[in-house]
Amino acid sequence: MRKACNPKPLLKDSIGEVVQIKLKNFPIIYRGYLISIDDWMNIHLVESEEVVNNINVGKIGEVFIKCSNVLSIMIYKRVLVSQENKGNFK
Repeated sequence: MRKACNPKPLLKDSIGEVVQIKLKNFPIIYRGYLISIDDWMNIHLVESEEVVNNINVGKIGEVFIKCSNVLSIMIYKRVLVSQENKGNFK
């Protein structure tokens, strides 16, 4: 069984990463770089794009999402591969 995770430290550690925010009452997803998150878990994204009903509407730039509108958050972690280990994957 998985241990419970406190989302605030996880999100604060993910500043600068690409995140995907799914809204509660709308079929809208925002994907962009997480710039900041406050104590109420309001989210600030830049270089964002909007996806409505699985159709990419386009880039919208900077967006601020109120915490009460958020259904789910997906964090895309960057994986850094050193030059030495680059050829070792099969």
